[in-house]
Amino acid sequence: MNKYFGLLLLVCGTFSCVSKEKFNQHLDQPLSVEALRKDVDFTTNKLLKKHVNLEWYYPEEVIKFRLDSFKSTITQPMVPNDFAMHLMQVVSSFGHGHTYVSSLDYKLTKEAKKKYKGSKNPLKLLAFKNAENRIFLDENYTKDSTLLVHSELLAIDGYSYQDFIQKNPNVRAGDGYTKVLNQNYNASYFINYVDRKLKVRDSVVLTLQQNDSVFHHVLYRELKKDKKKKDTLISKKDTIQSVKDRLKIEKSKLTKAERLKVKDSLQLKRKINKYYAFDRVKKRYNRALYFPNPQDSTIVVLDINSFTLGSHKKAYDHIFDSIQRLGTKNLILDLRENSGGYPEDINHLFAYLTTKSEPQMVIDPLLKVKSKWTLFSRFYRKPNPFLHTIFLPLIVYKSTESFFRTTKMDGAYYYNDGRKKNFLFKDKNRYEGNLYVLTSGKSYSAASLISSALYAEGKAIFVGEETGGDYNGTVAGYSEDYKLPHSKIKILIPQMVFQPNQTRELKGRGVFPHQEIPYHFSDFMQEHDPQLDWILEDIKKKKQ
Repeated sequence: MNKYFGLLLLVCGTFSCVSKEKFNQHLDQPLSVEALRKDVDFTTNKLLKKHVNLEWYYPEEVIKFRLDSFKSTITQPMVPNDFAMHLMQVVSSFGHGHTYVSSLDYKLTKEAKKKYKGSKNPLKLLAFKNAENRIFLDENYTKDSTLLVHSELLAIDGYSYQDFIQKNPNVRAGDGYTKVLNQNYNASYFINYVDRKLKVRDSVVLTLQQNDSVFHHVLYRELKKDKKKKDTLISKKDTIQSVKDRLKIEKSKLTKAERLKVKDSLQLKRKINKYYAFDRVKKRYNRALYFPNPQDSTIVVLDINSFTLGSHKKAYDHIFDSIQRLGTKNLILDLRENSGGYPEDINHLFAYLTTKSEPQMVIDPLLKVKSKWTLFSRFYRKPNPFLHTIFLPLIVYKSTESFFRTTKMDGAYYYNDGRKKNFLFKDKNRYEGNLYVLTSGKSYSAASLISSALYAEGKAIFVGEETGGDYNGTVAGYSEDYKLPHSKIKILIPQMVFQPNQTRELKGRGVFPHQEIPYHFSDFMQEHDPQLDWILEDIKKKKQ
């Protein structure tokens, strides 16, 4: 029996290696013009049939014309990922930022997996920002301390950033007629594009410029250290044991009250790390409170990088309790790096910031969908023998609930979110002081929606740049992915329309700041924040 089982494993492993090799060959093999054009037809068909509110910004004739025009420009074979980049720009032009075409990653062989297990991709340990069609290194999280931060990135292993943005000017344009999201995403799209081109390797060469000096820097992949020899491990174990013994002795010197205090302090730190979503690599919190002027505790910045991480409800309870205790009179909400997240997150935050004396939700609970079956079918479209057996009762319950919560009104279908909102009323610690909101083109999706809701109330002063998301909402939520038959790339189509609790007549543009202050490349290089500086100066003037 064991022999047959071993043979089965060998056959499966061999088949897996062959399939990976075949998949990787597919990525390197240019596809015929006919095959690519058929994939464009497939994309057109899926968008027209499956996309809700596809014609929000452009009529169907325009959408079909753009896809047909793109199809006619395909006169040369292309590899799948190059085709994906071109197709993405066409899809992006329809004004739905959550609808996008995904490229494919190479699959690692068994040997490569073993070699690179636990290693860290150096490009993923760098943070870049871009402005005025230039890109610079903002943060370095690698172990290479010789890499100069705040130097301009010109190329990676010969792939030029300028060449990339000239060939791919509108990779992700955002919602409606805005173009600001694309400007903020160019850096990440360039890094991902090059990373796929280079595949997995031990090092990359960065071409950088600082002042007038152009130089090259080799950045190495951080490989997991090899295991020590047995005798070394024993000595290390002895060392660890000696440290433990010493700590035990030191701990025994503490009184019971002191030990409880240390325990409580550690528990609090763990909770803070969880609520605020501490990133161990970047050594920073997803949500952070700080004083722009250490001498003035009445001015506080609440910086939120994402509405997806941490325990948002407990975090906001803790944050606004702290703001209340500090006696904060001027709160600055920084959403400039926030590209969105969960509706529940922004609802909890909005509950502390709204001026209304009744429960408020940021998003209208009636979410438009394509059909009665849209949300029902998502539970069964990709059957999983294990999950659909173990969790069948739950799946049946959730799918049935989705079906009956979807009703037809005025010729369209709407899913009733049905969430109770009484818990969103915050009487205790609700912030009533001056409010400023910092936004940029990267303030997208949920970040743009809460900006719309706050803007409509008229309490907050917005500073910075237009948001990348439409003031009136976005097509987002659960997305269906469809694999194109020849290139094997996927198009992701969101299924629900999210709109803020109040909309406006102007269509297809983001939240415009009261005080528009663009970021220039020189500001990044000099670590100058003109937007925050303007707010601090405005607060100073109002105090006089």
